[in-house]
Amino acid sequence: MLKSQKRKAASPKENTSKKTNMATGSTSTSTPATRSVFETNPDQVVKIELVSINDKPFYGQISDEELIYIWTSVFLRKKEELYGVSSTRSLSRLVRAKFRLNAPKQLSEIVKAENFSYEKTLKDGKIEKINGIVLGFNKVKPIELGKRAHIHIKTNFGVEIDGVANWLRIFGSVYRLDHLVNDNTGLRTDVIEAEVVLREHLPEFLPMYGQKVQIQYPGVLKICVRCYGYGHYRNECNNKQRNWIEYAIQLVESKKINIEYVGTWKNAFTRWRKANEGAENEEMDV
Repeated sequence: MLKSQKRKAASPKENTSKKTNMATGSTSTSTPATRSVFETNPDQVVKIELVSINDKPFYGQISDEELIYIWTSVFLRKKEELYGVSSTRSLSRLVRAKFRLNAPKQLSEIVKAENFSYEKTLKDGKIEKINGIVLGFNKVKPIELGKRAHIHIKTNFGVEIDGVANWLRIFGSVYRLDHLVNDNTGLRTDVIEAEVVLREHLPEFLPMYGQKVQIQYPGVLKICVRCYGYGHYRNECNNKQRNWIEYAIQLVESKKINIEYVGTWKNAFTRWRKANEGAENEEMDV
């Protein structure tokens, strides 16, 4: 039986640093193309804990941009090493963060010291000193098929819980599904969490009810956004560029997915087929 619950998410802490070299773009970069599909996930994680601001307990969630700033300017590492960053607020009012790496590294060389600190200038000109501790490193293993996966689904508010459940049931059995809720406003966010026992791994992007929805969990099939193939990233892609709609059509047809599950993508499917009807016939003749 599917259970719907509410889980609170900390609101992002506003990033007020004036450093000009702070990264602002996506942290997803290339990973070695020789790795197999199920190893395209980041398999190394650096964990840190932010313990205080100006000697007072840290409270709230730190922004992704500021985490990348820590990585590049405090740890003196390259942004290209990262697959992604995330942070959560612990019960002790500390912030625990993770830096997910694209590929295995000599982890002992990443962070030289257990303790670290840095300063930033706020909009009012005051200096804020952040202190932190490196908790350690670990390896992220893909969720095995048949096991329960904790999945994040990044949508807009146009996709309802029941619609998400329809898609997830294609790949496994759904045991829990709910929206994250902002604990400051009490309003639900556009991130849906699910617990699914997997029959097969989900692709990173799904054409879900008119939206290109992103799926996140350890083991998700990472997709190159240039050719929409598995096992490599855009920066290392030498394949012919492919249209998202073409990929979505192939996914729906290969898995015999109910066309109603794509919502308004149906119109885009029809337009793409009409525009490419000649090319498809030529390929069939060959």
